[in-house]
Amino acid sequence: MTGLTQTLRDLEKLKGELIPNGSGKASEMLKGLTLACRAEVKLEYDKAKATPQLYEGIEGTTVDSIIDGNEATIFVKGERVLFHEFGSGINLNNGSDSDYAAAQGYSPASLSMQGSQWLLPPRSIQFKGWWPVPHKRMWTQGNPPIDALYHTFQHLVTEYFPNVTRRIFR
Repeated sequence: MTGLTQTLRDLEKLKGELIPNGSGKASEMLKGLTLACRAEVKLEYDKAKATPQLYEGIEGTTVDSIIDGNEATIFVKGERVLFHEFGSGINLNNGSDSDYAAAQGYSPASLSMQGSQWLLPPRSIQFKGWWPVPHKRMWTQGNPPIDALYHTFQHLVTEYFPNVTRRIFR
C-alpha cells in the first residue's frame, strides 16, 4: 500500500477543487464556459445586427449571462427574440436547426400564421409572400434563423467543455 497516504491527500485536494460554489477549479471552469458561450451568442447577434434589413427589430436585442452558485444561464432579450432565433416568414422558410423551435410551435411561418390569409392565394401570389406586421404598418418577408443558442450549445458540448476542462484540470 505504498503511496496510499499521498493518494488520499491528492483526493482530498481534488475534492476541494470540485466544489462548484467555491473558488476551486470547478468554479473557474463554469466561469470560463459561461464567458465563451456568451461571447459566441453575442457575436452571432452582432452579425445579425449588421444586417437590420433581414432582422427587423433586432437593434434593441441584448445578450447577457448570470452565474448563480453552480448554474450559469445565458439569455437573449429583445422584442422579437423567438423570431430572430428560430426564423420567421414564408419566403425565408429555411427553418431552424433547433428541435426546440418546432416542438414549441415556432415554425418559420409562425408570425405569418397570425394572419393566415397572407399565406394563401390570392394574397400570397399577389404580394409575393410578403406579409404585414400590423403594429408597425409595414411589410416583411420574415428573417432567417440566427440559431445562436443552438449552435453555441453544440460548441459547448464538442469544443468548449473538453478544451476548458483539459486546460483547468491538467
